[in-house]
Amino acid sequence: MLRSKEIEVSQKVQVKFLQFTEKLTKSLSIPEQKFIRDVMRGILSSQSCILRRLSQSLKEGIDLKKVCKRLTYHLDKTELLSQVTDSNIQSVCRSFNKDTLIIVDPSDIAKKCAKQMEGLSRVRNGDKKEIVNGYETLNILAVNKHEQELSLKPVISELFSYSEEIDTLKNILFDHLGSIIISSDNKGVYVLDRAYDDKKMYLFFSDNIASYIIRSNAIRDMYYNEQKLKFKEIAKKVNLSHTFKIERKTRKGKTKIETVYAGVMDVKIPVDPHPLKNPTLVSAKLFVGKYKNGGYWYLLFSLPNHMDLSESELVEFVFRAYKIRWKIEETHRHIKQDFKWEEIRLAKYDRLKLLNAIFWISIGFLYSLQSLKYHFIKAFHYLMLDKKKKTNKISEFLFYRVTLVVDECFTMISNRVICQI
Repeated sequence: MLRSKEIEVSQKVQVKFLQFTEKLTKSLSIPEQKFIRDVMRGILSSQSCILRRLSQSLKEGIDLKKVCKRLTYHLDKTELLSQVTDSNIQSVCRSFNKDTLIIVDPSDIAKKCAKQMEGLSRVRNGDKKEIVNGYETLNILAVNKHEQELSLKPVISELFSYSEEIDTLKNILFDHLGSIIISSDNKGVYVLDRAYDDKKMYLFFSDNIASYIIRSNAIRDMYYNEQKLKFKEIAKKVNLSHTFKIERKTRKGKTKIETVYAGVMDVKIPVDPHPLKNPTLVSAKLFVGKYKNGGYWYLLFSLPNHMDLSESELVEFVFRAYKIRWKIEETHRHIKQDFKWEEIRLAKYDRLKLLNAIFWISIGFLYSLQSLKYHFIKAFHYLMLDKKKKTNKISEFLFYRVTLVVDECFTMISNRVICQI
């Protein structure tokens, strides 16, 4: 009985996989469609970004060398990068609403011992806090909330080398944000950390009338009541008159309820590259918040699509939205641990960029299977749960378990059967 449930759920996963890849690759040629499908399936079933390993997991009836050669041939097609990324952006953006959080965060792929890979440059390894050879990555994750559940949708990952790219990483980000704004009809709220507390960012969002929340470095000058003041001078004027409760996890993993005290104030931000006597100003709101026994949080935001919220509702929405930004950090940790993201290696830079983009889309398919979690629990309880009957104990970030289930599902049905479903 259990075996039949496993096969039934495996077939559901296979059908969803075909539907997902068909939507993504419908504008490509048949060989290119097969290439995208094979690489995605290889990544998910091998849990690896290494071309040889994902080729082995395809279990094709030809020499492994020929499989690698076929995949490498398509990885050399530089035009495929923009085709698959644009297609994925358009597909993901269809599900956006005004409350969708679009989280932008950089990461790094550290290649400490690599010497022959094209485009290696010096990057900061955030895990070990050291400067090593590697690549920067720019990652965008969309988060939708359905009742009390969050659904994660990886939008794009851009692998970047300072020595190979003509454009800057900031300009590449603006290009991707522009595509998302167009594809989503300017829905959603962009959530960014302190690294993006930058004049160009505020000007970009203001010009595009886009909603954003950015954590501030608390060092810039701003204008309050037409008067230029230091950041801390303005922050002290904010009345923390709004309170609400929020759940926080302790270091021991327990949940406790904390009170947040917060307030907002209208400010204006100068966005000219150099100080001017009559600077260009963009309007924003300054959020100041703190826990009862904690430090202060400073967020700068503008939410033109949330004018219907009262000030109290707005304050709570901004705080909770920024707290959800941590989901992209969990995503980075998941793919580095389970898929060994930093082991990705190819000699040519363009191949690396395309493989990284397909990898991020593969994770997008994996995360789309969250809707099947109860089917997974019934058929693969030994992978999803520590205790069979404790269905309420499923992890909040369940994708470590889903990764194991998808591997099992692809193992149970051969590649030839997949294509016939």
